[in-house]
Order: sequence, then structure tokens, then C-alpha cells
Amino acid sequence: MLEELSKNHQEWLKMAMSICKNKSDANDLVQDMYLKIHKTQPKQINKWYVYRTLSSIYIDNIRKRKETISIEQLFNLEDKQTDKDILEFRKMITTALEELQLFDCEILLHTHEKSLRKTEDELGIHFTKLHYWKRNAMKKLQNTKTIIELKKYFK
Repeated sequence: MLEELSKNHQEWLKMAMSICKNKSDANDLVQDMYLKIHKTQPKQINKWYVYRTLSSIYIDNIRKRKETISIEQLFNLEDKQTDKDILEFRKMITTALEELQLFDCEILLHTHEKSLRKTEDELGIHFTKLHYWKRNAMKKLQNTKTIIELKKYFK
């Protein structure tokens, strides 16, 4: 697995450079990424996964050194997620929602768009019932095949 991953070493270095803006730190970051991926043994590795691994290692290193990071750098970390990654994630969520019953989907949509009190006013259903149904629907969503596969992927 590491041999396959190391074929894109230059690309990983570019990603690391975009995160930490320092060549020496970028080299360390990539080496730490190899160790972390080797340790966790994910089933599939894509560019998004590598980028997230690099950025989480970078933030963990800053926390360990108790340094501060500028807001601009933090925004740069989050901006690297591409529209394609967001689209893929939304497709997975949509697929998982399709596995639920219509009632559960509607409860999740209503209660995630607005507060429970606003949803209570809009639908005329007491907020405690909405909360109960929302909690049950979330449990069902977490047990869908799509979400279970997604969890396995990120372990």
C-alpha cells in the first residue's frame, strides 16, 4: 500500500506545502502522513483522504507546540476541499436518505433546516415529539448500508 501511495510523493509534497508553507515542515508532514496511513490501514486512499490526513496532522502538531495559526491559514486548509468532493459526499448522504422511510426523511429535513421550536410552530407538532422522531431517524440513518460503508472507509 505504501509503495502505491509513494508514487504520488511529489503531489503529496505540494499539498503539504500548500498547508504549512514551509518545505522542511512539508517533508515532515508527508513522512508523518505515510506513518499514519500505514498505522490505520484504510481500505481505500484518495487525494481527499490524503489531504485531510495531512491537514489533521498539521493542526495536531500546532496544538502540541501550543502555537497559534492565523485565520487566513485556517481558511486555506478548508478551501482545498473541491466541489467534486462535496458532490460525492452529498451523493452518499442522498443515497443513505433513500434507504429511510419518507417520514424519517421529512423529519430530518424539517428539523435540520430550522430549530425544533420553529418547526413546532410550522407543523403544529410539539417539539418533544419532533426531537424524539429526529433522534430515532438519526439512529436509522446511522444504520443504513451507505453510512456503515462510509464509516468503514474512514476507520
